[in-house]
Amino acid sequence: MALAKAANSKAALTAELPPELQRHRSLIRYRVYSPAAKAVVAPAPDDAQRNFAYFVYDGIPAWQGAINPKGSEKERRVATFDSQVMRSVQAYHLIGKQRSVENVTWYERNEGSEYKFTATLAADGKVYDHVRFRARGGAWRYAMGKNMWKIDFLKGHHLEARDNWGQKYPVKWGKLNLGACIQQGDYGMRGEHGLLEAVSYRLFNLAGVAAPRTPWRTSTRIF
Repeated sequence: MALAKAANSKAALTAELPPELQRHRSLIRYRVYSPAAKAVVAPAPDDAQRNFAYFVYDGIPAWQGAINPKGSEKERRVATFDSQVMRSVQAYHLIGKQRSVENVTWYERNEGSEYKFTATLAADGKVYDHVRFRARGGAWRYAMGKNMWKIDFLKGHHLEARDNWGQKYPVKWGKLNLGACIQQGDYGMRGEHGLLEAVSYRLFNLAGVAAPRTPWRTSTRIF
């Protein structure tokens, strides 16, 4: 790591990392260590996130899907959404241990508000490390097989979220609620899932009624 003078006369640290580290879907964590002080000098001792990090990702690929691969000819027809379409949607990457994800999804039926697991969230070119997460919801929390999650961010490292038009919200978010796009107790009309909330919230917003300003143009990829 080399020391160089920046334009504002403050010292800037630069480093060259070997290409083999820059692999697709790699999370790189690092700290700044001072041999003279024999201590880590950044992040600061009072920083809730005790390391810096960046996420290497080569972009969202195209996606293909059919209504029902075993259904009628029309239902088996495969639709392709190219990478340009997929990348037009905001992407949240949640990186966690396999067992933690499995426990939250299936194996540990925790219906309280305790956060037992940690992960890393990468969004909009930034890494939010050591976030806590859990399943959320009431009596239906585990009923549908595709549950909803709540993510809690570290103090001083809240999420800079964007709305459906790509504009940043005026206030950072300390917590993020992820929806599963399910309609409780409704198994026959999968196409409506998420539509009822999206339309209702938007109508309330336009009418000046208190309602969540929820961004729907997002996707979450869990590694």
